[in-house]
Amino acid sequence: VLHSSSLPSRLLCVVCLCCCLLHAMADYEGEVEADVEERDVGSSSEHASKLEARAKEVQGLLNQGSFVRALQAAIQDPPLGCKDESVKEKSAALVLSSIQGIKDAEIDKVLKDLSEEDRDVLMKYIYRALGTAQTAQESGVLFKWHAKTEEITGLGSIVRVLAERRGL
Repeated sequence: VLHSSSLPSRLLCVVCLCCCLLHAMADYEGEVEADVEERDVGSSSEHASKLEARAKEVQGLLNQGSFVRALQAAIQDPPLGCKDESVKEKSAALVLSSIQGIKDAEIDKVLKDLSEEDRDVLMKYIYRALGTAQTAQESGVLFKWHAKTEEITGLGSIVRVLAERRGL
């Protein structure tokens, strides 16, 4: 039973609600897709080739221990509106591997160094990864990043992510 007086429980409820809304919106998006004009969708092969180049860059930065630069590179040019789920999954995994290496004490600085648009993209990736997290450790990292991102951006980022028609 979740108690409304505990912050972690309330955060968990908000995150769970947001994840459910994202999945519902994704289902709805598929139903009305013909009515929605897609922006900057590109083909799956374009997204895949961009992801491959980005993955090489991010992996090189991760190997150097440059986790912050790896995250900045990983969230650039997200596959918004891409129909290929494997591209979306690989892109989300790239972001997750980047944030897992950043120390807790650095999260605030990293988030403040990102633009508002980049923080929104990061929030989209956080929600995507929460839906597919494999371990409690991954979920813990994602919840921590969600809380810090929401703390800096306010609810505006969550609303913008939920209102975005092009999903990750």
